[in-house]
Amino acid sequence: MGDLARSYDAALAHLSTLQETDREKGRYLDVCKTHPDAGGLDIRSFLIMPVQRVPRYRLLLEDQAVENGHLGRAAARH
Repeated sequence: MGDLARSYDAALAHLSTLQETDREKGRYLDVCKTHPDAGGLDIRSFLIMPVQRVPRYRLLLEDQAVENGHLGRAAARH
């Protein structure tokens, strides 16, 4: 998860720099979030999705292990 979080931070820094230094690209990024497929989300919202997904998968797998009797609840949360 560390590499993913660092990559996310680097991507956000790059986007901020890009929007500050290149107005045309900044406007393009603003227009992109109005596209119907974007659902009103900007690029930052899409970039955070994989970072948020990793902990959700872990919780899902732990819950499945508990439900199937492979782990006790205390062991799953450790």
